[in-house]
Amino acid sequence: YGPLSLSDLETLINSDPTLTAAGFSATLITNPDGTYTLRIDNSSPSRSVRDTGANFYESSPVFVGSGLADIEVAPTLRSDLEDIDFSLAAVFSSFASGWWDRSEELINLLISDISTTRADVRDELRIESALLESIDRKVKEMQGVSIDKEFMEIMKIQRTYEAVARIVQTIDELLETTLSM
Repeated sequence: YGPLSLSDLETLINSDPTLTAAGFSATLITNPDGTYTLRIDNSSPSRSVRDTGANFYESSPVFVGSGLADIEVAPTLRSDLEDIDFSLAAVFSSFASGWWDRSEELINLLISDISTTRADVRDELRIESALLESIDRKVKEMQGVSIDKEFMEIMKIQRTYEAVARIVQTIDELLETTLSM
């Protein structure tokens, strides 16, 4: 049945509190030819499940005809209504309601989980962005300090060069004066 195996259907029927409360149980039977059969029983003799080979969800039309001029109630409607066991309507309604409530709860949990994950990712992104900006500022500060430090070293070297140039000039003048004497 759809994506479910017979074993899955057996588990679903046997674990559903509404169906078990209504007396339904399922058994997976291995046939001699290697095929499988899903047997569904009920503890109440007035309730039964049978496979007619027809589509379970098939419905008969309520009206027949091709337009307003010839529309009438379908002749099979009376017999279709007589075949319906209304005593199970409350059980199936309870089952459908319970199924929807469980589905809605799962959907809400999924939405909540996605929202929480999204908020966590946003928080992590904000923290990591702030950390990256902080590291970037520190790197720029360190680069700025290095450039300032190197500039100061160059200024010292320039002053030393100027001092050495004055000494060389003074020695040159001294030598010139000594040689001219």
